[in-house]
Amino acid sequence: MGLCASQARLLMLTARKSDLEYRRMQITNAKQLLAMEQEEIAMERSEKLSNMQFTNMYSGEALNATGLLDYIQGQFSGAEFRIDEKLFEKMYGSTFDSTRDYNNDGTVDNKDMAVFLDQLTEAELYEAYEMGIVSVVDTTNNDALISLTTENGIKEKRYEDDDALSEARYTEAMAKVKRKEQALDIEAQQIETQYTAVSSEIEAVQSLVKKNAEKGMKYFS
Repeated sequence: MGLCASQARLLMLTARKSDLEYRRMQITNAKQLLAMEQEEIAMERSEKLSNMQFTNMYSGEALNATGLLDYIQGQFSGAEFRIDEKLFEKMYGSTFDSTRDYNNDGTVDNKDMAVFLDQLTEAELYEAYEMGIVSVVDTTNNDALISLTTENGIKEKRYEDDDALSEARYTEAMAKVKRKEQALDIEAQQIETQYTAVSSEIEAVQSLVKKNAEKGMKYFS
């Protein structure tokens, strides 16, 4: 192989080696993103398996907003819901209309707010309460906050209705991540094989270029 041909071959091999190094870096970054995705999937599953709800301690009934309001008003006649509407809309994507008759009883009162809140699952209602998005006040006592977590007859219980769905989604999501990870591992192995071969060929061509250069120098000396 002549000197010019060897130099051209060396340039092509160097470019190929650079491409392989770049792809190897992309694969490393992709695997890091998959690791983060796995962590998010596991965190979401953990949250679903540990979320809570309000429960009537005596009947064992899970309390949605309407049930909760009915129970609390049995002890505090002036009990009403309050909603931080901006936070609620940001969290759940819907807005409460204080002029709308949600329960279709011909009047607009706090029962309508409870019906509006019934769009949330018991777990979401609990979460909204814990985050301060929804609260309960006593209108007969200067809107003093009523603490549901310490109220006699109401207890917190783990919400289980979404466990099966959460487990199914977790299994499906993790399987997809594993398939992507396996594909990246296979490609990474192929790239390493090619990288080793290209590196070896570069060394061989570099040696050939050196020998050709040395011969040329001897010829002209």
